[in-house]
Amino acid sequence: MGSWVAWPKHLVIKSHLKKPLKDSAEKKKKRKEIGEEDSEIEFGLAKLAPSLLASLKMLCLWGEDAFKDGHTISFYMELVVFGFSRKTYILGKDVRRLASMRELTRTCIVVYQRYLYDQLKAYKMLDMVEFFDPSLVGAVGCGNGTVRAQHIKDRLATAKPGQMFLLPFNSG
Repeated sequence: MGSWVAWPKHLVIKSHLKKPLKDSAEKKKKRKEIGEEDSEIEFGLAKLAPSLLASLKMLCLWGEDAFKDGHTISFYMELVVFGFSRKTYILGKDVRRLASMRELTRTCIVVYQRYLYDQLKAYKMLDMVEFFDPSLVGAVGCGNGTVRAQHIKDRLATAKPGQMFLLPFNSG
């Protein structure tokens, strides 16, 4: 806690619009609008930003076929990644949000953490880093602060000396 990892600048697309602070009613309305957007947006490249990275364009092309008719991709997250195993589903909305550079879902973050896990494994660095499942420590839908703190405490209890933890956090 207190350490940060820099995100590569070439992967950041900045918005030049200032966002005003919102009250809780506006946040609820925004969540509802985002859900409606996800159901209406299609994968077409014509609707995406012209400055979109080539890798995201390829993801979008793949998503056009992979998620037709509400199909999903499911896989098991092994015990070693988060300290427990569970089934994870990738939905079309996850790919749409990633490709359109909007707020990511927890599933996108989990899949990226799984990728990082594989990279650490390939370089024999697994003993250095552990991961937190964002579905257990996120602010929305994960219980109150006490429950989230308990999940964090339980995961930190498994730490080896000198080990770091990757804990996704969105301050709002």
